[in-house]
Amino acid sequence: MRSRELIKLLQADGWRLQRTRGSRHQFVHSDEAGHRYGSAGSQFMRYPIAIETGDAKHAYGVVVPDLPGCFSAGDTLDQALTNAREAILLHLEGLLDDGLAFPKPSTIEQLRSKRSYRGWTWAIVDVDVSELGDKAARVNITLPQRILRAVDAYARKQGETRSGFLARAALDAMRKPA
Repeated sequence: MRSRELIKLLQADGWRLQRTRGSRHQFVHSDEAGHRYGSAGSQFMRYPIAIETGDAKHAYGVVVPDLPGCFSAGDTLDQALTNAREAILLHLEGLLDDGLAFPKPSTIEQLRSKRSYRGWTWAIVDVDVSELGDKAARVNITLPQRILRAVDAYARKQGETRSGFLARAALDAMRKPA
């Protein structure tokens, strides 16, 4: 996704470009309570999460009400919060891939009054959506020459570049269960 497309999605979700310096963009968002979010080079969204308390036999369960189907868990509260952030980023990445806008985060007050969340603990997870950008980065890797020749030949046969093939192969490998 190009940065222009990401900017359009952010603006559709209520984020406003405050200023630009070089390639850095500062976005701000005001929620219903008037809180503003965002800082230079970052584009934060603050999603409330509902946490079902764990115990010695059960993990802490986490649900992200604003992102249907987005949930996580952790053996400790800290793990649950870390895993929730990763789950939110993964969910938002899927929305980007599908060309869909990010849902606007609700306030905790709006959500905690819902019957299905009574008794749950609430927290806010800050997510920097600038982490979802697709800006290319140059890397230096070392491979045996025979493997590099095989990679280049395979990529050429598939109509891909070396970089494109390695990126796709890495993504395919990471999608497989460990």
